[in-house]
Amino acid sequence: MKRVYIDTQGPDYDAAKKVVQEAIKVSKVHGPRKIVFLTPTLGNTEWLEEIFSEKVTGNLRDGITTSGITFSRDSRKTFDEYNDDCLVVTYALSSDDIFELENINRIKGIFAIPWMKDGCLDWAEGMGALEINSGKRKVKKGLNCVVEKALDQLSNSVNKNGLHSSDKDQIKTFLRALNKHDYSLNENTIKAYLASNNWSTKSIDYFISHVEKLNSGSYFQGGSKTGLNKLVKKWKEECEDT
Repeated sequence: MKRVYIDTQGPDYDAAKKVVQEAIKVSKVHGPRKIVFLTPTLGNTEWLEEIFSEKVTGNLRDGITTSGITFSRDSRKTFDEYNDDCLVVTYALSSDDIFELENINRIKGIFAIPWMKDGCLDWAEGMGALEINSGKRKVKKGLNCVVEKALDQLSNSVNKNGLHSSDKDQIKTFLRALNKHDYSLNENTIKAYLASNNWSTKSIDYFISHVEKLNSGSYFQGGSKTGLNKLVKKWKEECEDT
């Protein structure tokens, strides 16, 4: 997965043009030969009109092909997740929106243009995206080894595409264990891990909602309250062996 963003804030049409040109370059060299411009709503077209023209932008809704590349535009809500492989250029989508795109198999590259200065920064840091102006990759925030071992075990045992009640109890138990031993649970870093390990958006939302409760000082019902020390001891031992 190619991940690129630009450090700017909107409206910055020169920055948008630069990102689009990078997506075209990647498409020509590595494929796929399809680029989708993705915005919060179908009405967000001004930036495309600055890069192309009003007429071309209008035609993008149905798709146009030039120089062997098919271009189209769509909104996050109407985007077809089960069509041909493509690269997406996002405009004014938040980190949460872009994290959701990480779970769509047809997307082979994400090129993000933020509206707010830090609009996609959580995603860029979480996934180690390349900042196009500096040529430097955002340092991917790492997980504590014990937290990562816990998430690894969950990823290998629960149904990531549709959590069953037993899966939800296991998630709660593991979170209880980590919280009891005061391990930091960074929501964006965990979200990035789950997205990169093919958890569905719904499953990620469920997981993060419980992390948020713990981080806010709240609690939740469910999950085991026994055997927590044993779990953490196991994860620590696995860390020592690596």
